[in-house]
Amino acid sequence: MFMKQHFSIGFSLVVTVAGFLAIAFFVMPQGHALGLSQIATQSLAFILLGALITLCYWLRFGAQTRQQMACVRPKGDRRFYRQLFLLTLAFWLLKDLLLPFPESDFAWIRPWLKGNHLGLVVLYIVVVAPIIEELIFRQFLFQSLQRLWRSPWPTICLASLPWALLHSQYGALFLGLIFSFGLLLGWVRYRSQSLLLPILIHALLNLLACLMYALGWGVYQGIGGL
Repeated sequence: MFMKQHFSIGFSLVVTVAGFLAIAFFVMPQGHALGLSQIATQSLAFILLGALITLCYWLRFGAQTRQQMACVRPKGDRRFYRQLFLLTLAFWLLKDLLLPFPESDFAWIRPWLKGNHLGLVVLYIVVVAPIIEELIFRQFLFQSLQRLWRSPWPTICLASLPWALLHSQYGALFLGLIFSFGLLLGWVRYRSQSLLLPILIHALLNLLACLMYALGWGVYQGIGGL
C-alpha cells in the first residue's frame, strides 16, 4: 500500500507549504542590512527545517530512511551524464555570463559578501541552502506527487514552481531562469533516482555564482566585486 511506502499527499503538502512560508517570510533575505546574527539565524532555520523533515522520514520508515530519502548512489548511463553536463553548462552560461540582469537583482547579496563573515555566507549559500531546498522540493514534495501521473513532468513542474517563487528577491527574468533550473534539477532527480546529484549541481552553481560575483565577472561586471 502507498501509505507504507510514501507520505500521504496531504501531509506532504502541509509540511511543504509550512516550510515554504517559514523560509519565505523568516529565512530568505528581506533587506540589505544583514548582519552576522541574521545570517546565522537563517542558516539555523534551514537546518532545523531539514532536521524536521528527516525526523518525519525516520519515524515513518525507520531503517529504510536513507533509501526513502533517495540518499543513494545516482543511477545513469554515459548518455545521461553527457546530457547533464551540457544542460548544466548551458544554464551556467545563461545565468552568469550571457543574460543581462539588473543590478537590483543582486543588491541583497552585496552586504553579505562584503562583510566580515564571508565564510558563514558561503556555508549558507553553497552548503545549507542547496541541501535543504533540494530535500524539500526535489525529495519530500517530489516523492509524494510523482505517483499521481505516469509522466514525471507534472511532478517536476509542480515541485519547481514554489521553489522558484521562494526566490522572490529577484526580478521576473531571473525567476524564470530559476524555474528552468528547477526543471533541470527535477529531471536529474527523476533520471538518477537520487537526491545527491541535484544537491551537488545546485551547490556547484551557487558556488560559481558567489565566486563570479565576488570577482565582478560575467553578468556581475560593474555590480559585484569585493
